[in-house]
Parts: sequence; C-alpha cells; structure tokens
Amino acid sequence: VANGSLDKWIFPSAGGDREDQQCLPWALRYRAAVVVAKALSYLHHDCRDRVLHFDVKPENILLDEIFQVLVADFGLSKLTW
Repeated sequence: VANGSLDKWIFPSAGGDREDQQCLPWALRYRAAVVVAKALSYLHHDCRDRVLHFDVKPENILLDEIFQVLVADFGLSKLTW
C-alpha cells in the first residue's frame, strides 16, 4: 500500500534528520481512528457472521495513496455467530 502502515506516520523513528520524518496531522489521525472504529463496529455487529480481529494495532492499519484507511492482517481473527 502506497503510504505504508499507520505506525510509520504516528511514531517517526528517533534517528535521522527531522525533515526526513513526517507525522500524520492530527485531523488525519482522528479520521483514521474513526474509520477503524466504524470498521470494527461493522465486523462485530453488522456482519452475518461476526468477525473479531484480535490484532488491532498501528502496524495493521494501512494508508493508501490518498490516506484512506484499510484494516489489515486478519490472521488472528475469529468468526463468531
């Protein structure tokens, strides 16, 4: 995915020049949090077979080229009825 995972944008590395490090603006961080919350709510409550992710973390939230949020890595997820 074009812009990688969310952790890269909210936890810039401590080393290197400051101009090489970019932080996601607070408005985009907030939008990402809302999108993830809505996605998890859908998976938990609105799917015919509920899906529990079990591994939500910044590394598993991806950002595309226009910073649209994608929830990824369903390797630990469970289906419930």
